[in-house]
Amino acid sequence: MSFVAIAGTSGYVGQATVQAFAKAFPKVTVKAGVRDPSAEKAQSLKAGDNIQLTKIDMNDAENMKAEFKNADAVYIITPGHIDRTKITIGAIDAAKAAGAKYIVVVSFPTAHSDSCFGKQIGPVEDHLKASGVAYAILRLPMFIDNFWGLAAGIKGDNKIYAPVKPEAAYCPIAVEDIGLASATILANPEKHQNKIYTLTSAKNISHAEIAKVFSDALGRQIDYVQVPYEAAQKAFMDIGLPEWQAAGVMELYKYVDAGDKMVTTPTSDFKDITGNDPKGFKEWLEPVKGAF
Repeated sequence: MSFVAIAGTSGYVGQATVQAFAKAFPKVTVKAGVRDPSAEKAQSLKAGDNIQLTKIDMNDAENMKAEFKNADAVYIITPGHIDRTKITIGAIDAAKAAGAKYIVVVSFPTAHSDSCFGKQIGPVEDHLKASGVAYAILRLPMFIDNFWGLAAGIKGDNKIYAPVKPEAAYCPIAVEDIGLASATILANPEKHQNKIYTLTSAKNISHAEIAKVFSDALGRQIDYVQVPYEAAQKAFMDIGLPEWQAAGVMELYKYVDAGDKMVTTPTSDFKDITGNDPKGFKEWLEPVKGAF
């Protein structure tokens, strides 16, 4: 294999994928695409000798075509932008025009549903399938790592605040596992032709159970507090999420509350791809519990 190009490397999924390539696939050359390779934040992506930092602007078709030219695989990490349908489809077209042999795109379990995220990503999946290029679609649920955003409440109040019912269970995935699965697929495209994967934890877990995991790990009582959806959405907006995205997250939580199979059905996809079991909440928390 000559090289893999990644568009949208600066976010959590991109960073984890680059780290996985550096550790598990050091012989694969990776173009880690960011908007500004000279930025201080981008420097942390130089995780290994096989990682090349480069400018890939998902709003610039000519730039993408140049960087994707003859790539063995292109990874398009769907951006957190209100126009992400258009942006991601543009990236798919650029990869095809550049002669990329394989394209992987980040999607959501709610693709094609009547929800904000579902309406955004459904057309992207359809466009990729119709592109004529071999592909994989990675549907990603909510992340275990999202609990970093709840750290202040856990540290300051010994409480986890969220809008879902305490007993409503779902199957989040650790970002590190997403990175490993992504790198494994991109490094071995011949094994993952025209596949749709949904990466999840091995079993469902509720927020009441998550509070107990935190209590056991931290050695103090952590309680779960259900808050109104309106308050939760405002809290997400207060930490920087735009209104449309915060509303979209609330829709995901409502699917959890309703027990919808889209977000409450664990799969074996991560293990099938990597040969490893996905991290559970306990395994994720143990090495970082000091931060809580």
